[in-house]
Amino acid sequence: MLRTSSRLAFGFALTVAVSGPLMSTAQAAPIFYTDWTSATVATAGSASGTILTPGGPVTVTYTGQVHSPTQTSCGADFWNANPAIYAGSPADNGPGRDPNNPAVASSANLRCDMISMTGGSGVGVSTFSFDRPILNPIMSILSLGQGGVGAELIFDQSFTIISQGNGWYGGSPTALTKIEGNARGGDTLKGFEGHGAIMFEGSFQTLTWTMPIFENWYGFTIGVQGIATPAPGALALFGVGALGLLGLRRRKR
Repeated sequence: MLRTSSRLAFGFALTVAVSGPLMSTAQAAPIFYTDWTSATVATAGSASGTILTPGGPVTVTYTGQVHSPTQTSCGADFWNANPAIYAGSPADNGPGRDPNNPAVASSANLRCDMISMTGGSGVGVSTFSFDRPILNPIMSILSLGQGGVGAELIFDQSFTIISQGNGWYGGSPTALTKIEGNARGGDTLKGFEGHGAIMFEGSFQTLTWTMPIFENWYGFTIGVQGIATPAPGALALFGVGALGLLGLRRRKR
């Protein structure tokens, strides 16, 4: 029989192997965006869609406020007004462009897709959920805030502004700014008519934010580099844990 300390050590090794680091790289890559297929407009609304990645489909669910300008079957071609402002290292393309050929607009069923909200008191938390871990999600932003009225998205994770500029409703190359550190444990994005994209580096299954300041509305969508895979070190550790478990079974025979 193993001693208690040995059991704890083995249990720790196995836990690290299962929940250890996932492969993450912020190198330039095609970005695969959500094809939003349904949305419920409400303060406590929801939307769902699918991201088709080379590693297979990812189901995306959004819960939070959904405002009426939301689009799930095209409409205004917001993302293609100036597609360059939604692509920047490490994103080869924005939401309105074909990930395999960024010079070409994406297919009609997702080139205009967008969720919108106004924020303000009583809106609550907005959440993206993915049915499997995804890698380096990129959130594209349309018209956050107004020229003289700033709006804030308070995230639970840190992020990097990878691109921005003049978009459908104007703005400028400096209309989006990042405020590091907040009470939710992440960074805050502030916009004065901001159009652009932010990246969360790493592997995720959820992302959440709040928007305490009301504005007319802003739009957003989410894309990913792909499905996250275990890092080599985590796989090796899992192998060690598996061998230890096999040895334990043999001892008990």
